[in-house]
Amino acid sequence: MKFPHAHALAGLAAGAAFGAPTGALAHDIWVVLVPQDGKTVAHVRYADPSRLELAERGKVVSLEVISAGGKINLKRPLKPAKAGAVALETAPFAAPPASILAVAYDNGFWTTDAADGVESNTSKSLVAKPGESWWVPKYGKTLLGPGSYTVSSHALVEITPLSEPYAVPVGGDLAVKVERRGQPLAGVKLTYGDGLEPNPEDKMPSVTTGKDGVARIPVSRKGP
Repeated sequence: MKFPHAHALAGLAAGAAFGAPTGALAHDIWVVLVPQDGKTVAHVRYADPSRLELAERGKVVSLEVISAGGKINLKRPLKPAKAGAVALETAPFAAPPASILAVAYDNGFWTTDAADGVESNTSKSLVAKPGESWWVPKYGKTLLGPGSYTVSSHALVEITPLSEPYAVPVGGDLAVKVERRGQPLAGVKLTYGDGLEPNPEDKMPSVTTGKDGVARIPVSRKGP
């Protein structure tokens, strides 16, 4: 989970590995706004903040600006960013007020070969003696200004603020809810950072959701 930009934007990333062993969620996907030649583009960042990798364009299922007025499709064209951190870059766009940027990324099926214990990015149908198998979709949601927290991406797994993130004072905290298909997920560990600093995911602070799927993220400073 990437959160928050108190005076710019807030980003939330959710990953799911259904049937996965521990460690299958090491890669996140999230979107940041980048000014470019007087315009705005979005950079899709992927993996661990300390070890960014270029996301595969063919695995980007959707990338769009969502607002009460509709959607803007940013899925094509996508190209590697020429400057800055490793990322896929969109064409320039203008986002309406109180909108979000949402990305869905399908990292496919993974299966362990029981013969040697090695995992492959494939369905168990292609493994002679399949062991554990799991599916790994990823989701990112970036809030673009006050009021945007009320807009849903309707992702399979979604992290949603329960109040206005931009109104949270330093020293306060923000309640967020984690849901799968609209149902709360209890006992989910959420790591949080700014999505910009190259902090290893395993070093990031974390909180855990309660029975109602809600966790509280402390806001200790201004800025990202």
